[in-house]
Amino acid sequence: MEMKEQTVQSMTLHLMENRKAYGYTTWGCMWEKGAVSKDASFNVYAKDSTKNKIVPSQSRITAYWPDGSVKWTAHTADSKNGEIFEVIPVNEDVSSKKDMESSLFVKEEEDAYIVDAGCVHAVVPKNKNVILRDVTVDGCVQVTDADLVLQLEERSVKDGVLIQKTVPYTGEIESVSIEEQGPVRVTFCLRGTHVSYANDRRVLPFVIRETIYLNSPKIDFEHTFLFDGDEKKDFLKGLTIMSDVFMRNVFKKRECTEYVLQVIMNKKDLKVIDQVLQKDYKNLQGRSAILDCVARDSEGKQMDVEIQQDNEGASPKRARYHSGLMDMNTLNPGQDFDDLPESYVIFITRDDALGYGLPIYHIDRKIEEVSENFKDEAHIIYVNSKKQEDTELGRLMHDLHCKNAEDMHSKILADRVYELKETQKGVEFMCREMEQIYSEGIESGELKKAKASALSMAADGMKVDKIAHYLNVSVQMVQKWIDESMSVAH
Repeated sequence: MEMKEQTVQSMTLHLMENRKAYGYTTWGCMWEKGAVSKDASFNVYAKDSTKNKIVPSQSRITAYWPDGSVKWTAHTADSKNGEIFEVIPVNEDVSSKKDMESSLFVKEEEDAYIVDAGCVHAVVPKNKNVILRDVTVDGCVQVTDADLVLQLEERSVKDGVLIQKTVPYTGEIESVSIEEQGPVRVTFCLRGTHVSYANDRRVLPFVIRETIYLNSPKIDFEHTFLFDGDEKKDFLKGLTIMSDVFMRNVFKKRECTEYVLQVIMNKKDLKVIDQVLQKDYKNLQGRSAILDCVARDSEGKQMDVEIQQDNEGASPKRARYHSGLMDMNTLNPGQDFDDLPESYVIFITRDDALGYGLPIYHIDRKIEEVSENFKDEAHIIYVNSKKQEDTELGRLMHDLHCKNAEDMHSKILADRVYELKETQKGVEFMCREMEQIYSEGIESGELKKAKASALSMAADGMKVDKIAHYLNVSVQMVQKWIDESMSVAH
């Protein structure tokens, strides 16, 4: 969604150009200081040419101004209800939410939560090995019992002989709680550990968040786990180069980046002379985007390689934004625009993001009236990783999805995958990486939002104890955030 206009009383939003309404979406609204009370609730209206209709929605406050008024809010609604939405703060006692369509209902029983979400009914068990059961959509059974299955390869040496065995583990749920509940969605938080009943071993503690929406057949899952296995005995088998964390570590070996670009660019002699992984690029307004891998070849061309798991993350406008970010972070003051290097934004997508069934797409600006290339030297390439044909590009796409090094065509990629998965040094390194990501994931969510709010309040001169009071966190926590921020700034 895109902010269109803002007043003290309301905020109007509409779908961005060329974006389709696909179902429930969540967006943010910023409010002027002092305009919205911390006790306010919010109504969301779908607007058309004749009338405004209140629609089922769910709202929450994500940040406050130093005076305690609302600064940021987040709202969830079904985008299919209209192309224009108006968010209006209201007093709780005059909220017209009671006039909305039927809401989502959750009934808590001794051993499970029963969810009635209109067309969808589901059961979330408590403290069982099943994460979801008895899911029906429009009365038809879609899922009976959904559980977590883990296969861990365990290795040992006996009499000088390497012994490898695959041990099955079951995801054992230890606690289930409701993290967020409202009229249009409910999010359950499941925490547990993978257990092997054969050898009585518990590994890989996990957190699963399940979100069920009103009258939507879609159920969202977010799965986070911590690899706490023995790096000398336990080996990772499920990661592929299409996994973001694994890809970035494969690309740390420059030869791997070089090989991938040689195939995609169809240029055998391409040489990567410099690259940056997970670089945070900022625009003039301070908004940033983290680019997966930005490389520069021997001819001075810049290439941004992005691994995308879903089509939403590979939208045409995101590609345009990435291209602009590279340009804005290239020229130094005083340099001429003609010094801009030729650039490529390359999206490698899990699915066919553009939908024409092709293995690769090359996008360039053209002068329509004369059908000539614009020659701005800014290029966008989409690679469809589902196309794994018997070509060099198809074989590369196959390799990106391989779990085992021995199944890969490319020796360069296979050697790197083997190093990260099969050697003690590589496994230890990957364990540290995953621990860091897990920690970052724990910090994200509400704690991360609170941290951002705290820093904003501190920047406006609000005292630490008042910040802690408004955000319901300790004074020590707020002071830690401020100290960390000042340390980074210096």
